[in-house]
Order: sequence, then structure tokens, then C-alpha cells
Amino acid sequence: MTIEQIDDLLNGCISRNKHALARVISLLERSGSNADEHREYIEQFLHNVQGNHADCLILGWTGTPGAGKSTLLGKIGMQILEQSKLSMAILAVDPSSHISGGAILGDRTRTRFPLGEDRIFFRSQASSLEMGGLAPRTWDVVNFLRYFFDIIFIETVGIGQNEIEIRHACDHTALIVQPFSGDQIQFIKSGIMEIPDFFVINKCDEEKLARQSYSQLHVSLDFVKGVENRAELPPIFMTSALHEFGIRELCDQIFEYQRKNQNQTIEKFKIRNSFFIQRAIARDFGSFGIQYLAKNNFQFATNKYAATLNAAGRKLKEFWLKSTS
Repeated sequence: MTIEQIDDLLNGCISRNKHALARVISLLERSGSNADEHREYIEQFLHNVQGNHADCLILGWTGTPGAGKSTLLGKIGMQILEQSKLSMAILAVDPSSHISGGAILGDRTRTRFPLGEDRIFFRSQASSLEMGGLAPRTWDVVNFLRYFFDIIFIETVGIGQNEIEIRHACDHTALIVQPFSGDQIQFIKSGIMEIPDFFVINKCDEEKLARQSYSQLHVSLDFVKGVENRAELPPIFMTSALHEFGIRELCDQIFEYQRKNQNQTIEKFKIRNSFFIQRAIARDFGSFGIQYLAKNNFQFATNKYAATLNAAGRKLKEFWLKSTS
């Protein structure tokens, strides 16, 4: 693809043309010849034309498989469209097959949005067997979408006991559980309970069971609070996508986060870029690469270039290769 064609697509993205958005995301996700150059060009184009857009709210949406994350997110998306003029993008990461490497991308089937609504954009990603709950290029796509949308939801693959990378990409993270799933003990063991800013008990279709689950989760959080010396417990919401119970209250919390996010600066994205640059270096060069860069003022170099993720990664890789050749 030529630079002129990429320019045309990017200009379409500015008006939230869904075809253009999808094509550019495919460029960000691809590998092969010119892939890195295209990513860097896209990033620099948006940085120059669109400004920083640091006020975009990024929400992590995570939980165990079967907790109803996608269905609940569909209900919340419709509520946001009805109650506000905000625009939103959903990036749903689906697990890849260990045998074929493919992904069904089935989260899309559980959400229903008006086809002609330009305030909402849905994109699926295959995890590519990546640990951490995110795909290899999730942050590249989020960094791109923040220029066009007010809120971005990142729905992770169903997390297990160590997939906690979502916290590095988001302003706030929600952990979705279902009644009497036994997840609380596993989460305490793994440290996942320490990450979310709020909890959602979904599938609260029967009130008595829902209240008992609320009490169990509250006790678990109280235990974590004592260990961490937290000032207060994170909020717990009870919802039912089936009966549309608790959706409005959950949306009110999201609106409150969005209002508080209006005064954010680009520094938060530099911090996140720094983490994902290190992640990319570790993936390409292993732990030795990270250790070597750390000995050569890596943190300074990361902060210097971190406003543009792919340029920073390229410069640091060039530095590493030059220094070790």
C-alpha cells in the first residue's frame, strides 16, 4: 500500500468511516515488509494532525470465561448511546487456537449495535497465544483509536491466574465475575483482585443468590484491603444482562470516570508507551535485551521518544543492534 493510499484512509478515519478505521487497524496489526514503517507513519500522521487526545477514557473489561463480559458490554454500549452523545470503540481480544493459531472472534456475536451508528466501532483481535490477556498489537490499536473516540473498552480474553497486563493499558479496569463461581480464591492467589477499580457480579438473575455472592466478594475484598493497606474498597456492582438490571448504575460510574478524565495530559500515554516498548523489546530480544538497555539509560531513552510508540521502539532497537554489533 502506498503512502497516498494510507493518507486517504487516515482522512476517512477522521470522520469515523468504519471501513477506513478497519483498514488502518489491519495495517497496524500486520507483519511483513514495510509493516513497521507503516505503523510509524500512521502514528506520526495522527500526532501531527489530530493532537494528543489525552482525554480519551480507556476502560479494561476483564474476567473469567463465561462471566458474560461481551453480552454485558453490549448492553452498556447501547445505554451509553441512549444517555449521552459520547462515542465509543470496543476492542475485543479472543483466544487463539493452540493447534491452528486461528480465532473464532466470537465476541462480536454477543453484541448488537445499530449498523448505521457512527458513534460506535467494534473490532475483534486474535490473542495469537499471547499471555497477559491482550494481543501483541492491542496497544497499537488502542493508541490509534483514542484519536477518534471518547471511550475505549478493551475486552480481554477470559483471564486465568496470571493474565493481568490489562492494567498497563487502561485508566480503569473492571473485573466481571458470576455468582458462586469460586473465582475469588483463585483471584486472591494470583493477585488479580488487586488490579480492578471496580467489580461487577454479572448474571444476577436470582436476587437471593446475587446477594450472597455480593457478600462473599465483599469479604474477599476486605481481606485484600487489609493486606494492601487500601483506604477503601472498590465499588461492587450487581448486573443482569438478561433482565437489564443494574446497567444504568454501572453506566453512571463510567460517565463519572469520563468526566474526571477530561483534564488528563499526554504524560499518561508516555508511561503506558514505555511499558509496551519494553514489552516489544523483550519479545524481540528477550530478557538480555531489556537488561542491556537498562544499563545504557534505557528509561531516559524511552521517555524521550514515548509520545510516538513505534518510533521509540525502532530507535531503541537500532541502538541495541548498533551497540552489540
